[in-house]
Amino acid sequence: MSAKPEHAAIEVFWKLHQGLPKQGPGSDASTRRALALVPELPSAPRILDLGCGPGRQTLVLARETGGQLTELPDATPDSGPT
Repeated sequence: MSAKPEHAAIEVFWKLHQGLPKQGPGSDASTRRALALVPELPSAPRILDLGCGPGRQTLVLARETGGQLTELPDATPDSGPT
């Protein structure tokens, strides 16, 4: 029996992004634009980044906000859906 479609999609995702400096769309500038849309943040926000992968956008958030960040990079080739 073949793999579930979502498993196949994850495999394709990892093959396409293997060896790249980041594993998703976007840029530092797009992270800053998204952050600018947040109406109000505390002076030192606590930020949870789920599925951050290597954390490129997390580094931008840390620099831009001065906040406390927690990363959960659970999206790895070994931790796909069960």
